[in-house]
Amino acid sequence: MKITQHGSLHGRWFIGGTLIALGILFFLMNVGVMENFHIWKFWPVLVMVVGANRFLQPFHRAEGFWIVAIGAICQWSFLRIGGYGWGDTWPAFLIALGIFFMWESFEKESRKKSVQEQLQQNSHP
Repeated sequence: MKITQHGSLHGRWFIGGTLIALGILFFLMNVGVMENFHIWKFWPVLVMVVGANRFLQPFHRAEGFWIVAIGAICQWSFLRIGGYGWGDTWPAFLIALGIFFMWESFEKESRKKSVQEQLQQNSHP
């Protein structure tokens, strides 16, 4: 039960913080403080934040990594960092996907060992 309660509390803080940050950003844009800021170029940052949140949860690190990688690669190509666009950066998805599959496999093995250890501990009084 503690994991569910903690995860729910963590999720509510994350969602609340994200909404506050977005509200402040849009408010500053509407009142003219940030006139030349093109928010839509930075939508992949939201994807990376969601991935980072998932990465911080036990047994969801591989999934979080994959989400962060998608956001980072999209951001890289939208901003044309180093002069590279989507046509240049798409192979990074293949690299990230390979890392994801390897990492997920490792996490599944770790979960199996953890469950087996708990069962062994519970069976011995």
